[in-house]
This record gives sequence, C-alpha cells and structure tokens, in this order.
Amino acid sequence: ASLQEDLRRAEEEISDCAGMDDWHDHCQVLLKANGGYSYDTFAEFLTFTAARLAVAEAESIENKDGFGPLMAWAKRVREDTANSSTTSARPELME
Repeated sequence: ASLQEDLRRAEEEISDCAGMDDWHDHCQVLLKANGGYSYDTFAEFLTFTAARLAVAEAESIENKDGFGPLMAWAKRVREDTANSSTTSARPELME
C-alpha cells in the first residue's frame, strides 16, 4: 500500500469527525499509529536522504573521483531506460 492509500483509509476511519478542528492532523496521527509513518516523517526521510546525497556528491567532486553516487545512479537509470522499456529504476545509490 502507498502512503496516499494509507492516508485515504485513515481519513475514512474517522470520517465521522471530519468537521472537528485539526481533522487533517488527526488523520496524520492515525496514519503514523497504524503504519509507523506520516507525511511529516516521510518528508523528514526525503530531506535526510537528499542531504546525505548532496554531501556524498560534494565529497566526490572535491576528491575528483568522477561521478558521485547520485550522478552515477542517474546515469544507470538513463542507460537502463534506454535499453529496456520495462525496467524499473531502483535507487541503489550507495553500492
């Protein structure tokens, strides 16, 4: 299930309370309680991951060792996509 589907289910579970103040916040609390994550925790994960990638990329450029992990992954995705129309890109960045 996706984060969006889980949120939709949480909203349905407490739809009878939709008129209350901070209803959307309550949906996020329920989402986190049921699935262990919410939109806030997902955004924190993305921010953390982006920061780690930016640091790794900067270190790679500073060390002049060619492509950093983000650029190497993007290059592989482009090559895989060009070679196969059914390939799904997986972000295996830190190989």
